[in-house]
Amino acid sequence: MSASTEIVEVLPDGDVFIPAYPFSPSPIADTILRSSDGVDFYVLRGVLSLVSSIFETMFRLPQPDGAPAIPIVDLQENSAVLDRALRFFYPGTRLTVATLEELGEILEVLVSKYDIQSVLETAKQHVKPYIVSRPLAVYAIAFAHRWEDVGLLAARECLKLPLRVPDPPAPPELAYLTSTAYYNLLCYHLHCAEAVRKIAQDMSWIKDPRCFCWFDCGTCPQNPTLVHTGRWCRLWFMQFFNAMADLQAVTPRIELGLQPLIFEAMGKAADCDGRCRTKAPPDLHNFITNIWAPKIEEEISKVEWKF
Repeated sequence: MSASTEIVEVLPDGDVFIPAYPFSPSPIADTILRSSDGVDFYVLRGVLSLVSSIFETMFRLPQPDGAPAIPIVDLQENSAVLDRALRFFYPGTRLTVATLEELGEILEVLVSKYDIQSVLETAKQHVKPYIVSRPLAVYAIAFAHRWEDVGLLAARECLKLPLRVPDPPAPPELAYLTSTAYYNLLCYHLHCAEAVRKIAQDMSWIKDPRCFCWFDCGTCPQNPTLVHTGRWCRLWFMQFFNAMADLQAVTPRIELGLQPLIFEAMGKAADCDGRCRTKAPPDLHNFITNIWAPKIEEEISKVEWKF
């Protein structure tokens, strides 16, 4: 607790940070939270005590002689962070978290420091939209708060990243992961790559090869070895399939339908004077969408994952 005089933050552009409703001066406020840069937030201690045992303990501390009528609690958070943190749960407010980094910072303050567990489900809903675009960052947040459901979703999206390639610079999200957590993620990445690689080595999982021109065409050059029980395959397709398997060895859940290799394969198929010329584009689309991609997801789902 502190009885120091109020200081109003002056931002670099000359604007003064003034807390807006409901943290502006109010006749019903019974406590002031003072940020590290001296900005006062008028709050109701009952609200904070209800969600946080840490705050409840703070408010029970005896006041010194000559303390102001409204107790002042000095906090270590600056005004911007404190404002966003309070608006994450305080009644009558709107969330102002704009980035995943801000959300991670808010969770660190609210959950790790002040033990406000009630915000976790809301936080999950705000994290999930970033799973596709920022999977490793979401994984780091999920690990910090032991969200296994979110962690698994983020880990699967990380299979679209070349995590085991040494050339890219280390992602900044590693600062928020323990070595064990990241090691486990790399192991999951490797085991998924091995599972996907087996799909390319044994094509017996294709139940009806007659549906696809590269098994049924007898005109263009064939692959020199059998790849499916009793059926030869066209060379152009196996070159495409093996090249894609090489990419999957590094990035197990690579977006199959967005790779330049597909257009290269269709260009080779167009040189065929038989079925492949006209059937390759629709057959590839059908194979990738309805057969190959679901098979990859099936095999990946069998791989054990843990933090």
